[in-house]
Amino acid sequence: MKNLFKLDHPLWKMMAFLSDCMILTLIWVVFSLPIVTIGPSLVALFYVGGKLNDDSGKGVIREFITAFLEKFKKSFWMGVFLLLGSIIIGMDLWYFHTLTSDIGTFLLFVFIFLGIIFISNILYVFPLLAITALNLKEIMKVSFYMMMKHFKWTMFMLIIDGTLLFVTIYIAPYISFFTIGALAYLNMKVLLTLLEENDYSPLTTVNN
Repeated sequence: MKNLFKLDHPLWKMMAFLSDCMILTLIWVVFSLPIVTIGPSLVALFYVGGKLNDDSGKGVIREFITAFLEKFKKSFWMGVFLLLGSIIIGMDLWYFHTLTSDIGTFLLFVFIFLGIIFISNILYVFPLLAITALNLKEIMKVSFYMMMKHFKWTMFMLIIDGTLLFVTIYIAPYISFFTIGALAYLNMKVLLTLLEENDYSPLTTVNN
């Protein structure tokens, strides 16, 4: 019973983690409201997610704002790419979904496949932007390489992310305050594990 009042008790650690996830989710939403800042906001989100994994952060809000400002220029254009890519693929999916011809069905599946590839690549792009000093061209190469090489982990992240978002939207919307922060933590845990277990030192220069 006495251990319950110690700060290192699992209960308080869990409460602190949930609190960090909630703050991270809320600040990400606020900084993403202008839409065009989605790139820097995502990079800051994953940067803090990485800090939560090694418990080395100096506060969620402080770390988020620092990463947002430091990575703004580079991640802004990647955010524009994300928005344009999402709009193009989304419009194509909607258009081909309305067609009843065989070619329409075929192209619908083609763009579903392209959408999966696009999302899978994004799972690595913004986290790598958050923790490396690579330029955009190098980021794209490394993210695509990791997406293909670690295909099982890529599918794992897609399934976990999709499931958690589905549960949040359709089953338990009250957990929405924690969802984005939790996803950042989980995805960064996978990425940091892959970087640690595989020799990516020639490709990445991690920013601490």
